[in-house]
Amino acid sequence: MSQPVEIPGYQLLRQLGEGGMATVFLAVQRSLERKVAIKILRTQNDDDPERTERRFLREGRTLAKITHRNVCGIYDIAKFGDVAYIAMEYLDGGTLVDRLREGLSVGESIAIVVQVASALQEAHNQGIVHRDLKPANVMMRGGRVPVLTDFGIARELSSHHTRITSENMIVGTPVYMSPEQVTGSDVDGRSDIYALGIMFYELLTGAAPYKGDNPIQVCMQHLTSPVPELSEELAELNPVLAKMLAKKNDDRFNTMTEFTHALRDVFVQSPTLRTKASLQPDQAWTEQLRQMGFSFDTLRDGEFNSKLRQQQQKQRELERDPGAAEVARDAANGVYVSQTTPVFVERGVPVKWLAVGAALALVIATAGYFFTRGGDEKARTLQLRGLSAVLSEQLGKGQLFEPAEDNAAETLAEMRDLSEKSSSTSKALQKFREQLNQQLDAKIGAKQLDAAQTLFDQAIAAEIFDEAGTTRVQTQISDARTVLENAAKAQQALEQLQQLLAQSAKSQVMSDVLAKTKSLVDPTDVRFNALAAKISAVIAARLSIALQNTDLETAQLEFAELRKSTQDAALIARFERTLQTQLAKRSVSDRIGSVRTRLQASELTYDGLAVASGELASIQQSNPNDPALRELQSKMLALASASALAMVKKDQLESAQALLSALSPDLLARPELKDARTFIAAGLERQRVAQVSGLLVIDAAPHSTITQIEFNGRKLAVPQPASTPLRFNGEEGTYVIQLRDARGAIKQVRSTITRQKTTQVAVAVGENRADDYLKQAGF
Repeated sequence: MSQPVEIPGYQLLRQLGEGGMATVFLAVQRSLERKVAIKILRTQNDDDPERTERRFLREGRTLAKITHRNVCGIYDIAKFGDVAYIAMEYLDGGTLVDRLREGLSVGESIAIVVQVASALQEAHNQGIVHRDLKPANVMMRGGRVPVLTDFGIARELSSHHTRITSENMIVGTPVYMSPEQVTGSDVDGRSDIYALGIMFYELLTGAAPYKGDNPIQVCMQHLTSPVPELSEELAELNPVLAKMLAKKNDDRFNTMTEFTHALRDVFVQSPTLRTKASLQPDQAWTEQLRQMGFSFDTLRDGEFNSKLRQQQQKQRELERDPGAAEVARDAANGVYVSQTTPVFVERGVPVKWLAVGAALALVIATAGYFFTRGGDEKARTLQLRGLSAVLSEQLGKGQLFEPAEDNAAETLAEMRDLSEKSSSTSKALQKFREQLNQQLDAKIGAKQLDAAQTLFDQAIAAEIFDEAGTTRVQTQISDARTVLENAAKAQQALEQLQQLLAQSAKSQVMSDVLAKTKSLVDPTDVRFNALAAKISAVIAARLSIALQNTDLETAQLEFAELRKSTQDAALIARFERTLQTQLAKRSVSDRIGSVRTRLQASELTYDGLAVASGELASIQQSNPNDPALRELQSKMLALASASALAMVKKDQLESAQALLSALSPDLLARPELKDARTFIAAGLERQRVAQVSGLLVIDAAPHSTITQIEFNGRKLAVPQPASTPLRFNGEEGTYVIQLRDARGAIKQVRSTITRQKTTQVAVAVGENRADDYLKQAGF
């Protein structure tokens, strides 16, 4: 599609790409002044354009149903005239194919797959199966965020949906097709899981698992070949991949959510894999999971919390002395160690316990006495009080989770083991939360976010927060991290703007970075506003040069960037007036050139005359004083008259009449066309009369003179010589003929002419002169 069509509300800038049935252009949506991608359907040389259009519009509506950060946003789906189009989010980060060429780390590969899985789960929730998942259909937003596109062969599973693809038709891309797609069987969301598994393997290894010399060989491998295994360093992912790539869909994960939970569990169980997949080694691994796309609110899941605690407990046991760990297990089971020093050896701090005071020692000893004799409720209460005192001391020292042998979290856990619902435990938990919140607030306030995240992870593992507290703190950390990241991004963007100005970069690049920076900085930022003013001035200068050189294509592009870079309404209005004036002048010039070209022909056709007349009408409306207008009108009318008269000579009267009908009524009435109009009218009248006429033969006895012929109330010219016998061609109808004999006697004869027939009338004008008539007739 070399020449973009005009779409109301959008300004098409340049072509971005071309696919099997559509062309994609970069455009500006005028109402919002934002860049969009316009996907325009091509139906030329299409055997079934209606079917193609239905499929095209269905793709847009399918995408529009899915609201997800990893699915391409749809702004508009419409048809203007014969043009169907979809306006969508403009993604400038290339495709996943481009990222594959550059190479991906394990962490980046997992992050992409998890986010794509989340998008597909949302599609499946809407009853939509993609059926053509592959790296080429995954765009990158900002180079990092994968965005799912191209639902061209997606299928809705609702029973009322009208299928456009044929029944049992094989659809998809062979390298990524599930076995059920290869065999033409019914598909559901598990087919997308299989395709995602193929893509996951390709992201991790750099190559697809199944290859062949032709598509058939690849398809057969999907049906028969075993699932390949990953290298030893990634071997812990093999069970997940094997389930994704199971030949039977019943053996795969049922949902994308089930897959991501399985993948998440691998990370929970494997410190080695977490290290291998690390995106930023200095961050807490739970934060890394969040950055990889795993939903962080799953930390509230009981099973997940349990696994976290198990991992942390294993880590602590590895750091302890094996003998101490064994004694700790005995202490956790309530074994009384000594009558003189009634402490749990796992604590390892008998001096701390004695420092609580003699009363506390008595309580603890009593608690030990009762505890060894059946777990009496009073003993449990006394022990809880003692632990509460210990916890208060630990909190006072700020020992929430450290050191490993003497911290409030373990004391609280022991209290919970004794009684989760006791008032002592509840109060202890509340104190712990207050102290924890103070530390978290202090670290967040000091921008020590990694330390805050680690502290929060420890609190999650110890089940300190309820659901509301978990959400609140994680939101605080995330918001603070966002503020820091935005500040860093803003500083980087400001430096980039300064560099772009120094390099005299393209206007589009500067305006794009300016728009991104604007979303990151305070509106009153002095440096930003100064840079914005400089960039606007540079773009305005480039626009002025383009207008001076009448380079209107460049001027239009520069004007679009100026609108994005400045809020100066007066400046924009001034340039818009100048640009529109020059565009109007060029439009008039183009139309004049078009008319001149058409008037170079020796004879005009109807189409040529209609176009020329329309162009001149447009010129007259926009620029009625243009000096070329009258000249071209006169030349066009002269050529139209000559062409029409040439057709009249060839007896092509209808063609001549049709030719002149291409002109507007005011031009048709011009004197230059008088002769042509007259000849055409006369010729058409002759044709009409010829079509409806017949022959009248009048034979009068004796010979007479015809003095008058009257038809439909009007007198006709009498043919010469006006004497009988007379052959007379005329229209069908009734005629009144007046005859006069040699003596002046008058007689009227009424006769009717029938179309295309001969009518004969014999009239005896003077009966007493019959003998004379016979003599004159030769008898």
